[in-house]
Amino acid sequence: MAEAKQKADAAAASMAAAKELMPKAMLESGTIKAQADALVNALPALKNAAEMAAAAAGQIPGNASLSTAAGMIKTTFSEHENQTNAAVKAAAEKLAAMQKAQQDLTDAEKLAGETAGVMIAAQAKEQQIMPMVKPAEDAAVASKTVFDQSKAAHQAAQHLVDRWKDEIAFSQKLVA
Repeated sequence: MAEAKQKADAAAASMAAAKELMPKAMLESGTIKAQADALVNALPALKNAAEMAAAAAGQIPGNASLSTAAGMIKTTFSEHENQTNAAVKAAAEKLAAMQKAQQDLTDAEKLAGETAGVMIAAQAKEQQIMPMVKPAEDAAVASKTVFDQSKAAHQAAQHLVDRWKDEIAFSQKLVA
């Protein structure tokens, strides 16, 4: 019964934790995915701008401001690409966390179902056994009482036997 209770408590705690995690993971996953999607959608236009700026700078050699602008656009594209990769990675991690939370919740619900069955069986067994406990305890107390009385009677009888043995030994010394 205690083991079933412990399993039930563990299942309840696990389910509560999983249910608490689930909405947070879904919200975070959705937010990060939206951010990653926005970054991914902007990436082709930035790449195109960087390539066009580099081509323009290549067509007009020696123009420092055009070369600087092309370098800035390329740097911006590289930074944006790194941010996009990081956002996609974070979205994948949050998705994995959400999937794990979903699996934990499924496992906890399964364990709760199994534990509920065991708990019901244990309670039924307890209800079958409990009515027999009081009569068994009463019988044990009665048996102990009879045993104690029997032991006391045996000791008294043994005391009388010992006394008569001493009397017989004394009378044999007198006769001899």
